[in-house]
Amino acid sequence: WFDEKNQTVKIIDQTKLPHQFIIKDLKTVKDAINAIKVMEVRGAPLIGGTAAYGIVLAIMEKNDPNFIKKSSEELIQSRPTAINLKWAVDRMMKKLSGVNNNELLKVALDEAKAICEEDVKFCENIGLNGLKIIEEIYNKKKEPFVYYYTTGRYRKYNTMPIDLHKTSHGIHDFCTKYLNKE
Repeated sequence: WFDEKNQTVKIIDQTKLPHQFIIKDLKTVKDAINAIKVMEVRGAPLIGGTAAYGIVLAIMEKNDPNFIKKSSEELIQSRPTAINLKWAVDRMMKKLSGVNNNELLKVALDEAKAICEEDVKFCENIGLNGLKIIEEIYNKKKEPFVYYYTTGRYRKYNTMPIDLHKTSHGIHDFCTKYLNKE
């Protein structure tokens, strides 16, 4: 997320979970590239969001078309197989094409925020649709259902386990990576 006061991008360093909860500041596009490379951010939506904010950081560093283009290429190369990363960078660059330099930062910030908000909604819908399928299976079988997943303690993008706790069915969920202490 973007911290307006400090003009930085904040991430939860996922390499430290579950033993430590560390919020890290990304101040440069190189910081964003490194966070993606060393897996401080993980998962397609989060990688895409970090890349989008990486473009914002590039603009803040040097509002120069050549620097921004080079930064966009370096972001894509930070994890070349990450589809959401390339998609987010391409979307940002398309949105910024033809924008006046004095408006570039505002447009970039708005677009990065929109990308993140859209991905949260997409993932919430995946969780809700998955919940419907699980409830249908349970209602047919009337047997306990085990939902097995691997995710982090801070499940912003995986809402199904949270939603399962709200049901009264015999549904049990297990996490193999981190314990949820909510």
